[in-house]
Amino acid sequence: MAREKRDATKVSYMIDNELLKQLEDFCERTGRTKTKVIEMAISLYLEEHKDDK
Repeated sequence: MAREKRDATKVSYMIDNELLKQLEDFCERTGRTKTKVIEMAISLYLEEHKDDK
């Protein structure tokens, strides 16, 4: 069965090597994809800083 298409855009960013290692370790432990973890992290960050100017 094919995956359902997502309303998403492919992006490319540079990330610190140590931070990437931590992300990969976290994903391995939790079974989450890097995409999902990064989406969750950005969403949480933006929610916490929505009133910043």
